[in-house]
Amino acid sequence: VKSAILAFGLQQTALSTSTAGYFTLSNGIIFQWDRWSFSHGARNFPIAFPNACLGFGYTQYSGWYENWNGYPLSNSQYYTMNIMVGTNASRANYQNMFSIGY
Repeated sequence: VKSAILAFGLQQTALSTSTAGYFTLSNGIIFQWDRWSFSHGARNFPIAFPNACLGFGYTQYSGWYENWNGYPLSNSQYYTMNIMVGTNASRANYQNMFSIGY
């Protein structure tokens, strides 16, 4: 990935790796991710987007929820919600978020 970034004349300007992190490029593009368990509602992005969140994805990586959604609330927060379906719905507990902005 790094060689592809350099081929476009871009540089990595910041990197934070963990279950919640971000990657920024010299052109201002920011990639962010988050992984957590057992909570839904408003959450903070790892860092606030200075201008806008351009793309957002949210899904589960474990559990029994059949309907999940999320969306940006602002440049610094997003919202997640799961709708329980079936008798095992209470077992859903792990979520992932990925976003792109600048």
